[in-house]
Amino acid sequence: MKHRYPGIHSFTADEQGQFFGREREKKELFRLISLHEVVVVFGKSGTGKTSLMQAGVGPLLSERRMQPLKIRLNNTQQSISRQLYEQFNDGEYLPYNAPDDLRLWEYCKLFEYAPGGERHSPVLLLDQFEELFTLYHDKPEARQDFIGQLAELLNHKPPARVQEAAQQTADENERRRLLAPPEVNVVISIRSDFLFLLDRLSGRIPSILRCRYELQALDEENTREAITRPPALPGAFASPLFSYSDAALEQMIDSLVNADEETAGGNSEREVEPFVAQMLCRFIEQKIIDEQRPVGFVVTPDFYGRRAGIQDIGKQYFEGVLDKFDADKRVRVERLLGDYLLSNDRRIIQERHYLLEKCGLAEPDLALLCSYRLLREEPRSGSFYYEISHDTLVGPIVEVREARELADAAARIAKEKADADRKRKRALVTAFIAGVLILVAAVSLVFAALKAKEVAEAEEKISVTQLHLKEAEAYAELKSNKASADSLLAEKKTQEADSLTIEALRLKTEAEKMAALAVHARLKEAREQVLLLDYPAADRTLIGAAALGVMQKEIGLAQYEILYWLVETENYPKADLMANRVCRLLRKPRPGAISNLKTGRELLKQLSPVEYNKMRERYYPTMIFIPGGPAVLGSEEGEENEKPLHSVTLSDFKLARTETTWWQYFLYCKATGAKIPEKPAGWGGEGDNPVINVSWGDAVAYTRWLNGQEGLESPIIRSDSLNRAPKGFRLPTEAEWEYAAGGGAGKRTKYAGTDDDERLAEYAWFGGRGRTQTAGALKPNALGLCDMSGNVWEWCWDWYGEDYYRQLFDAPQKDPAGPVVGKFRVCRGGSWVRNDYSCRSASRVSYSPSIRGSNVGFRVAQDK
Repeated sequence: MKHRYPGIHSFTADEQGQFFGREREKKELFRLISLHEVVVVFGKSGTGKTSLMQAGVGPLLSERRMQPLKIRLNNTQQSISRQLYEQFNDGEYLPYNAPDDLRLWEYCKLFEYAPGGERHSPVLLLDQFEELFTLYHDKPEARQDFIGQLAELLNHKPPARVQEAAQQTADENERRRLLAPPEVNVVISIRSDFLFLLDRLSGRIPSILRCRYELQALDEENTREAITRPPALPGAFASPLFSYSDAALEQMIDSLVNADEETAGGNSEREVEPFVAQMLCRFIEQKIIDEQRPVGFVVTPDFYGRRAGIQDIGKQYFEGVLDKFDADKRVRVERLLGDYLLSNDRRIIQERHYLLEKCGLAEPDLALLCSYRLLREEPRSGSFYYEISHDTLVGPIVEVREARELADAAARIAKEKADADRKRKRALVTAFIAGVLILVAAVSLVFAALKAKEVAEAEEKISVTQLHLKEAEAYAELKSNKASADSLLAEKKTQEADSLTIEALRLKTEAEKMAALAVHARLKEAREQVLLLDYPAADRTLIGAAALGVMQKEIGLAQYEILYWLVETENYPKADLMANRVCRLLRKPRPGAISNLKTGRELLKQLSPVEYNKMRERYYPTMIFIPGGPAVLGSEEGEENEKPLHSVTLSDFKLARTETTWWQYFLYCKATGAKIPEKPAGWGGEGDNPVINVSWGDAVAYTRWLNGQEGLESPIIRSDSLNRAPKGFRLPTEAEWEYAAGGGAGKRTKYAGTDDDERLAEYAWFGGRGRTQTAGALKPNALGLCDMSGNVWEWCWDWYGEDYYRQLFDAPQKDPAGPVVGKFRVCRGGSWVRNDYSCRSASRVSYSPSIRGSNVGFRVAQDK
């Protein structure tokens, strides 16, 4: 017999009658699928995207003669075409003799499903679409093949062999039948932190992002419905009909929310992740079954042990997952969770390689912890970061950690005691030990006699206390009977007030929903204004949103960025005033006054370390350490100025992960009063695009300001030499740039990231794309550097010398910095305007230092 709650697993179509709390989302998503050929459903991990499609929308589609077919490509040991065949065939949607080597278009054309004699059209549910990128990272050909198949389907372009078959037939009707696109809808389900990957496919599939639907966590009202409706369902279930008391329901919901904005990513404090709610409810249901509770049983806080009991439920689930590992690996997992993903018993985020190195685990171990929802994975800065999925699990993890620490301490004490005993036995003579033992025995007898007297006195006190308790219980019973009578008198008046209260609550809820919709729209508008560098407009938009009185913390986090901007641009009076507003919205005490850069940064860090780090990543360069070493630079196949191949040796240095963005350079302009570069209307000027229209001198001035912001000494820049300063920011030398683009010591890739012409588009924006693109959106090279090829040409420090490489060939150097004098400065890397040839790591061009162009930018270097 089935359970009323599925636990941590997704709802299936067979469980549609138990799926509650998503009525609005079901209707909205069904309407979108009915109107659009392709719909993208995105949301955070754990929000229930799979459940909504399978148990919510799927049945509605079936009623309209649209048959859902779940497609999941997670078997990397099998070809994608074979996986498609098996998933079509297992559902009995193909003719019995259908080949197993067809393409997606062809399988959809062969689709046949006609229950009751009415033919259904397929709706392909591409579930967990991010796996196409995360599982097939080492099989790019398979990934590209499926993307090609999806493009054929959504672009209404028949596969090559279908076109050939159509050309070979003389029957015009048959030709039209072959070339007619299949009647099909596609729903792509993807985690929101991977949504940017679909943008990369928009060149091949223009319609892929035209219709998007974001699934949010459950709000409090829908959580109540998801918890209370299933136990009231009649039918053949493993548990009897039961219900929850109001106290139990309130306590469960309070325990389910991620109340800490720092660890919950800024979610509303009244939002609930469905999988955590289902885990808790499934445990309570199983307890009712095990204890054979009767029909109509009411769950109270005492039944599950109140808040401590809820924590214990999390503990049992946590320990069940730990049991999946052997003894040695279990200890490593405990250390991963308790020592490295908690700080002061609060959840923190850590990078993948750091965790693997510290704990001695492998990537499959992290994947298993994610599959059991203990961990949440987030891509960031070219890697993956992990955090414990929910506050409910923190208590059990801390308890296990403390038990392990106590066991370790006990073992250490036992060992120390054993060592001490051995030393004492060697040092003391037998007679002395005997004397000590006699003395101890005597003292023990006296102590035992005293304790016996104390025990007798304690027993007498207990007897008196028990008598008092019985008297108190009798008195309490009398008071309870009187309270019951008073309760009956008040009940009638309470019932009369209930109807008015319910109506008032309904109107209040409706008003709050409308306000929340308006705030969502204004938050989106403010994000777009920040992207376009219009911070005053964003501030006004957020002030209007705050006046609506809902989602105050979300608004506060959005205003945090405006506050950060004011601090870093040294507008301290206005920042100090805004800090009051941000503290009020975030419900945090005011840490202190803002009078300078140091106090401003301290206040921002205290308000939210997580948001502060996010802002640092946005408005300041992320520096990548580049180990030095010998390298061969230049090219024998390229232009004359790239010849000959020559050897150099470079010291350790750092290079920015991306080109300097508009966000970063605009901050410098506002802080210093420097001239803002010309910002093209309608393209390339968004905050996350590389800055353009900057001269070599503009770029150098930025590095000097950056050193001042970070309290570093700037390199001394002269026309003929570069005197380095410890850890100072500067422009990279031409040799450093080419060395880093090629992959570092002992490596020399044709492009930054690949030698394969066909894969260049995965690493570089090039070929007349019409504008710059988001910095860091494409794959990094082996050193973690993005956009070294393409997007914009990058200024280097060096004067340009046509035959400079021949000079280095004759006299190899360490850390060469270009000719002593010159007329032009070096630019490297190609741009959005140029072709792939210019994107080569060895390609060199020169520009006048004063030139400012729409395809020229820069990235910063730093001495180690």
